Amino acid sequence: MTNIPEWVKTEWVERRQKQITDFKRNESPFESILKIRGEIAAYSRALLLKHQIFEKKFVIFGQPRTGSTLLVQLLNNQPKIYCEKEILSAKDYRKMLFPNLYIQGRRVKFSGKVYGFKLMISQLPEEQYVDPEKFMFNLYYQGWAIIHLIRNNYLRSIISSMLASSRNQWEAKSKSSLNYQTIKIDCNKLIELLKRREIYRVKEKEILEKLDHIKVIYEEDLLLEENHQNTCDRIFNYLGLESIPIKTKLVKTTSNQLSDVIENYEEFVEKISQTKYAKFLSN
Repeated sequence: MTNIPEWVKTEWVERRQKQITDFKRNESPFESILKIRGEIAAYSRALLLKHQIFEKKFVIFGQPRTGSTLLVQLLNNQPKIYCEKEILSAKDYRKMLFPNLYIQGRRVKFSGKVYGFKLMISQLPEEQYVDPEKFMFNLYYQGWAIIHLIRNNYLRSIISSMLASSRNQWEAKSKSSLNYQTIKIDCNKLIELLKRREIYRVKEKEILEKLDHIKVIYEEDLLLEENHQNTCDRIFNYLGLESIPIKTKLVKTTSNQLSDVIENYEEFVEKISQTKYAKFLSN
């Protein structure tokens, strides 16, 4: 686990890295080349056009299921912005050869725009094998503006991830397209995931308290549609852009009542009530 700090050398990181290593081991050289064509193109753009002057750039930094897809869609209402999703996700279980250079290459491709992308803190050690603190410091000193997106109730974030994975539905644009499948929660696994989220949340705070950034809180800024315009106006101002009316086609994929989606709800409440995460049950 080269260049990974001690705080994140945990079982789940090692398991994820083993998945990526095992997958690559079974590929032929030809398959490997085909899959990294886009990556190589990004490196070429970054190196050939590195002296060009571009518009501002930003990263949405946080954890999964915190409203990042919604925020990306809202920000992309501004015609001067082009914000991508998770470009450092290990597609096909593949880490980037040079993650930072790849980001620069993606930015060059959209050089006429204020370019942004989503970055989950877990992707850095688990999928790209890099130290999150060093990586974020490098981005910051390369001029990237940081939007820190958090969801205070990360119990709901995890359940949202579980539902999305089980339903194979990560977003929806109409209520008629919603999948209402319920799930049975493995409570022991859930508690381990809560501990994991907490570790990453602490690290996010440690990293960003040293860097200038803007904070967006899901419950306060994104949960209610009536807050979307003010939230985006604040970000537009941070990026030096004018305000424009925003809208979204996305709808919530998870019921506000967890009892509607968790089959073993009573067991779930009993288990979580005995932990320090009990506060999330009433929030």
